[in-house]
Amino acid sequence: MAHIREFQMEDYQDVVALWQVCGLQLSKSDSRESIEKILRRDPDLFLVVEDGKSIVGAVMGRYDGRRGWIQQRPGE
Repeated sequence: MAHIREFQMEDYQDVVALWQVCGLQLSKSDSRESIEKILRRDPDLFLVVEDGKSIVGAVMGRYDGRRGWIQQRPGE
């Protein structure tokens, strides 16, 4: 059964691997240091989905005061 919870830095490698499998292009803003900075500001906006002990999904939100967008893989 899937379980949603807040991202922890211990999840970093698994989430990066998931992003790579999904074909996302990683950038400097996806580095460990950048993610730590995001978590200091908005820790409750980065969630992971676990199925058993595997991370099978992740969603990261950021608040900049007024805008929002959703990224989705092309063709989905």
